[in-house]
Amino acid sequence: AFIGEQIGTHLVRLAAGPNLEVALGSAKLLRSITVYRKNKLILQTEISAILDLVQSAAKPLQIPLAAVIWNLSSLRPNRDILMQKGVLNVLNTLLKIEGEVQNEAAGATRNLTLDERYLGNFSETDIIDTLIDIIPHANSN
Repeated sequence: AFIGEQIGTHLVRLAAGPNLEVALGSAKLLRSITVYRKNKLILQTEISAILDLVQSAAKPLQIPLAAVIWNLSSLRPNRDILMQKGVLNVLNTLLKIEGEVQNEAAGATRNLTLDERYLGNFSETDIIDTLIDIIPHANSN
């Protein structure tokens, strides 16, 4: 059995909890396990919760959660769910946070551009304007 099957949903709940240290550890573990395809599929059911959480989380917690979104966005079925759940608006907000959050959000944004079906969706948000604004300032670390 994959770790995602055993504790994936529980990790999302812990990442939303009141203890920042536990939440951060849980989000970092989510980031690690979502590198694997099977766990990306298992955690499809948590996409809405992850999108909600990353928007309300403290900045240190946003970094691994944005990385989870990037990891999840690498699979086409997950891109479909992410787009249905309004990920572009979430990424638009995250792209405005300089540093690692911005880098992780940019990776997820790039993955979403792999799907030509969704290119029109980009024009329905401010994400293109945000990208134009941050490109001159983005670091290349």
